[in-house]
Amino acid sequence: MRLLIIVCCLFVLSCKHKQKEVTIGSMSEYSILKYTTKIAVLKPLPNKDRDDIIDTDSISQVARQLKELYNNRDKSSESIVAFFDMFPNTFNQFNDLYGYIDGDGGAPLYGRGYEHIDFICTTEKIGIDRKLDKFIDIGINGHWEADNIGYLQEKLIDLIIQNPDIALKIINNLSREEAFGLWYFLFDGPHPSDTEVKSDFDEMYNMIKDKDAVQTELLKKAYEKLLSDEEIHG
Repeated sequence: MRLLIIVCCLFVLSCKHKQKEVTIGSMSEYSILKYTTKIAVLKPLPNKDRDDIIDTDSISQVARQLKELYNNRDKSSESIVAFFDMFPNTFNQFNDLYGYIDGDGGAPLYGRGYEHIDFICTTEKIGIDRKLDKFIDIGINGHWEADNIGYLQEKLIDLIIQNPDIALKIINNLSREEAFGLWYFLFDGPHPSDTEVKSDFDEMYNMIKDKDAVQTELLKKAYEKLLSDEEIHG
């Protein structure tokens, strides 16, 4: 009898601490991981065509939760961490939430992009390695757009230049194709040959050339491809 009571108590305790993963409402492409803190964190679920797709209803739900967590950032560290964890992890996710589509207008968080990006860059509650890891993942195979995407591009360039060793360690965990796609995104724009873009490229190139031969080569090839594409498209 005593043994049975002990076993039952252990079972109840394990259930209390177990995380429960559920799919809520129409969020067919995302699961919500509920912690005992009642703060939700999004995780992409597999999709045969695009593994980071968000349907229209899901976009609105994610946007609402991001706004709520951001508004509570001064009340608890948990809200800051949860906001960061829920912030997009891929370019397409970021564009769905913060981008601008001609004819359709801005995404749900289009007007909050600069504010949210600045907060992630400046908060001391998130380590620089995690910030770089997330922004680098967003940048892989991305393309330049005005406003929030262009702003994130600028901030990521700054973060890499300010923290080259941490950034290169993360980038070297990518495939060559992913790393090339990242470097291409960083210097993509209407006119990659512009003086300001060339200046950013030169600073990045000179910063990593004595640190990492592989990434220096990929950076150079990506920028050369951008210049070639610019000539083709005029």
